[in-house]
Amino acid sequence: LQTLPSLRKMADHPFRRMLRERMSVTLCTDNLLISQTTLTQEYGKAVHHFQLSQKQVKELLVHGFKRAFFPGHYREKRRYVRQIMNYRDQVLAEF
Repeated sequence: LQTLPSLRKMADHPFRRMLRERMSVTLCTDNLLISQTTLTQEYGKAVHHFQLSQKQVKELLVHGFKRAFFPGHYREKRRYVRQIMNYRDQVLAEF
């Protein structure tokens, strides 16, 4: 909402359409100091306002890691993302 000032409420954000169109989207805080938010808060807002399923949350998390800059080689990044996915699944199974 901060980067699209024409939006008055969360429901007007194009995020829902992005998900419906199967775009590779993820969530971020942009600037923790300016936005006064955390990634946990951003995910909470998305789950609440867009009624995200567990599958959608899992995809958002992975998209963030897959699209992030990684200083190593492609194969290293794939191993790293696999570790993240395994950890994510472990946490979801536990909670």
